Order: sequence, then structure tokens, then C-alpha cells
Amino acid sequence: MSAQRDTLWLERLAHDLRGPLSPIKSAVFLLRRPDVGAVERGELLDMVDRQSDRLLDMVAELSAWVRCQQGAIVKRRDRIELALAIEGCIASLPPARPARAEFDPAALDACVDGDVLRLGDVLRTMLLVGSAPSGGEAVLAVACDGTDHVRVERRVPTDSLHVDDVAALFDSVDPAPADEGLGLRPLIAKAIAAALGGELSAAADGAGLARLTLRLPLSPAA
Repeated sequence: MSAQRDTLWLERLAHDLRGPLSPIKSAVFLLRRPDVGAVERGELLDMVDRQSDRLLDMVAELSAWVRCQQGAIVKRRDRIELALAIEGCIASLPPARPARAEFDPAALDACVDGDVLRLGDVLRTMLLVGSAPSGGEAVLAVACDGTDHVRVERRVPTDSLHVDDVAALFDSVDPAPADEGLGLRPLIAKAIAAALGGELSAAADGAGLARLTLRLPLSPAA
């Protein structure tokens, strides 16, 4: 990054971190008032809890990005059943963002090597990017790519991606992240895919759609 881009990014970081901090500070001020009733106190404490969780997620996102820059984002290598990893990721999504997977029969038993938690981060990013609550079901199509790779694809409307160049989706900070985070997850997801020996890409697919593709090497047969 240039010095100017670094400054702009830091300005955005400060702005985004103020997002959860400002309501927490206001809630603390109100909670100190002696006339706050039990119901209002409970609501304020719930809000502090929600915003604290959001702030913790932002810090974790920033920490993951730093580890990407250091080449240390993937620290363990296990044999992962891809179907189970995708199923677990889909189950973790908010109810307002439904998703499902469609497997080619040859890919049902596909296994890859890597960190299942980090792989889940990539899959979650693929499912959430360009999504909106009640925006329809996200679908991951899984198939073997030749004899040594597996391919996971999702198609999304290009106008929901908030980028001028679809191909740059995973090279840019997301200006409107679905998780209300810092917008670094597309960059982190691409770095994780590369650390797993694969690649994560986006391309215009015609008819107003974009194709998001994760390609990973298959684990050698046990």
C-alpha cells in the first residue's frame, strides 16, 4: 500500500471501531443514572453485550489479517472431509441467511488437507459476500476438478457485490460487510485459500451474475 492508502485505511479502521464503542460508552453513561429502571437496564446491558461481541469480532478479524501478512494464517494440517466442513459452516450461518450445498456424486467423499476452522472462514465468506437478509438461499455447488482438485462455486448477482470490478472482489476491502465487520474477510479468505494450496477467485458469469470459485487440492488417499 502507498502511504496515502495506508492513511485512508487507518481512517476507516478508526471509524469502524467507533461503531460499537460509541453505543457502549453511551450505555455506560445511562447505566450510572439512578433513575434507570430494571427493564431499561436489561436492554442496555443486552446492547453492551451485542456491541462487545461485535468489537471482539473486529479485533479477531484484524488479528487474522495481520497473520495473513506474516504468512502464518494456517498453522495446522489435518485431513478434512469437505462435505462435513461445508455442512458445519452452513449450520453456523444466521437464520436470515439460509444456504445449502449441491454435491456432484464424485465429490461427496472429497477430502482436503488443512485447518478446518480456517477453511470454514473461507466458506463462510463465500456464503455471506453479496448476501442480504431474506435475499434468497445461497447455493454452493461442489464438484471434482479433474483428478487432483475439488471446486466449490457460488453464483451471486453482480450488483450485490459493491465492487466495480468483479475480478477484484477478493483483492479489495468489502465496503459493506454482511457481518458488520471491518471488511477484511475477502482478503483474508483469499490468503487462507492460498495457504491451503488452492485459490479463491471471482469472475463475471454473464446475465448479471458473478461466479465465486474456491479450488483446493484433494488430499491423497489415506
